Amino acid sequence: STTDADVRIGDATVSVQKDGTYAIRGRVTEERGGTPLALDLTVAPIANAEFPGATLNSGPFSSGYAVPGLRATATGSICTGVTRRCDQFSSARAYHDHNWGVWRGVTWEWGTARAGSVALLFGRVQPPDSLESTAPLFVYVTDSLGFVSLFRPRSIEYDDGRMVTVGGQTVHVPSRGVLEDIRGDDSLRVELVVDDAVATDTRQGLVDRGESVLARQLTRPYFVQMQGRVRITMRVRGVRYEASGTGFFETYR
Repeated sequence: STTDADVRIGDATVSVQKDGTYAIRGRVTEERGGTPLALDLTVAPIANAEFPGATLNSGPFSSGYAVPGLRATATGSICTGVTRRCDQFSSARAYHDHNWGVWRGVTWEWGTARAGSVALLFGRVQPPDSLESTAPLFVYVTDSLGFVSLFRPRSIEYDDGRMVTVGGQTVHVPSRGVLEDIRGDDSLRVELVVDDAVATDTRQGLVDRGESVLARQLTRPYFVQMQGRVRITMRVRGVRYEASGTGFFETYR
């Protein structure tokens, strides 16, 4: 839809309220009939922290991405189990993005972090016709007043010092990472320390559905999601900024 951002999948809904907040309601059950989970949250974007919508085109490949809530808060509950053990949240840290387009065979680098008054978003989309992307990443930086700067590091240097097990296979995943860029008199260094990581074999669901040919398209089939700490050192327009915070990151192995 080009007129609203409301979504319904079964009895799960996301609806935009008159005040610009997102009401999220849903109930899901663990695979193979396990533990149910119910959520009832209101996510409120904080003013001046958003990434405007953009579309990337490369031949037949097209994908778009927008972040209406780079900094946001969440209030409500998440309940698990048949006895509905509930955790209550009040103005907890939250984030909201939205993407569209053709994503089959696509991989990406992605991360978001908050440290003091600064929030940043970094990433790069790798189309399916490219084994190794040569395009630089972007790092989009905001503070309480809005946009601060855009940096373009050539790469993110990960140290694969952690191991996780996926389907009986040991997968080496990042334990640390560094992003660096210098643009004229401005500079940025972002150091990541991974506290927790999980990996998913993207081929498995396709194999289960008999689509094994499609499942072999990714040269790096393990999707890695991480949570950890960040340290941001930045100089923009002669002002130096240094702070520590937390973030979430994604990559492929």
